[in-house]
Amino acid sequence: MTRREAEPEVVDAVDRALAILECFSTDRTELGISELSRELGMHKSTVFRSLTSLEARGLVVKDPGTRRYTVGAKILQPAGAYLSTVDVREKAKPFMEDLRSQTKETVSLYVPAGDRCVCIERLESPLEIRRVIRVGDQVPLYVGSTGKLALAFMSEGARALVFSRLKTDPPRDRAALDLAALDVELESIRRRGYAMSHEERVPQVSSVSAPVIDASGQVAAALSVSGPLIRFGEERVAQHVRLVVQAAAEVSALMGYGLYPIVDNHSVRA
Repeated sequence: MTRREAEPEVVDAVDRALAILECFSTDRTELGISELSRELGMHKSTVFRSLTSLEARGLVVKDPGTRRYTVGAKILQPAGAYLSTVDVREKAKPFMEDLRSQTKETVSLYVPAGDRCVCIERLESPLEIRRVIRVGDQVPLYVGSTGKLALAFMSEGARALVFSRLKTDPPRDRAALDLAALDVELESIRRRGYAMSHEERVPQVSSVSAPVIDASGQVAAALSVSGPLIRFGEERVAQHVRLVVQAAAEVSALMGYGLYPIVDNHSVRA
């Protein structure tokens, strides 16, 4: 069977598994094969195969006595990712409003999502005349302050995987991507605790970003201030860095991270 012929079967199997998971709720915590078969209009053998796959991955658990299924603890993994996204957005919003008030620039919040970052909140500058990015938009990891910040603070293994992909499939929007130079810059970002970019992703736009760290010590989000290059001179950049790092530190504290390093005024360089 060719890969193209197999793909519809894979999609169907995923659809069946998701349909089964959607049958569980707070009112229906235990379900049997016969119930699922009737409700979904699937043959019992099909339901059994789907449940066996879900069970192998810890997404459902079978009671050996009743032979009925309940949702497994592994389901909390994607649910937890969603809840942490909602949590960080709610906790960051007041600080984002303060940042916009102090800097008069656009303030955004991004969360890592695979090999990209997704904007989950954005407060537009009162001085901004054009919108560069919208909530829900995605940005790459290899360019711009937000993407590079997320890449810098990834685990070593995850970062190596991104670099491997960039080597085998270079981005089409870059004439050339110097991975060695990028690696050096990422080390600098980790050391100083923030990232900057000037016209890297969007012409005439600059940005500074700092990591929001959760209780486990992982980067939950990237907080950024961005605006026209003409307003990001050396002195203003130093001010923006100090403010965004401080705001990210305070959000991190609310997320349960108590040892976030604060960058002092003398260590900030545009």
